[in-house]
Amino acid sequence: MNRLQYYILADTQYNIQSPFLYDLYTNVVKARLGRDILKREQFSRHDLSAQMLYKLSDHYHATIVTSPPALLKNTHCVLTMPDGSFIAIVNRPHRSKASEQLWNSLFKEHEITLSVDFFDIGLLFTSVKLSKQHFVLR
Repeated sequence: MNRLQYYILADTQYNIQSPFLYDLYTNVVKARLGRDILKREQFSRHDLSAQMLYKLSDHYHATIVTSPPALLKNTHCVLTMPDGSFIAIVNRPHRSKASEQLWNSLFKEHEITLSVDFFDIGLLFTSVKLSKQHFVLR
């Protein structure tokens, strides 16, 4: 999928019906990190995966997993939430045909309950509280 196809297919925050996803979108994805946090954590303004990792771990009180489950081995980073579910970050899932095939195979897995595609970054959730859904959002 190229960026033009993505913008045509992607929904905005106004089409989100799931309370969990709306909370994720408004409080994590769209929340901006202040300059003091960027300096303190030594983030580049363009390193989306590091910023997303910081915001997800802060919002959900999640910790980084050093040895992720076999299903999530090919992802950029994996966090575990206090309830035992996982959040996986996939950096640039549409970079190449191979990475797009990996992304498509990951979000179709039975254990993945929620997948969110932001074109430059993808999020995968394994939570028994959520129903199986896939979203493409801007």
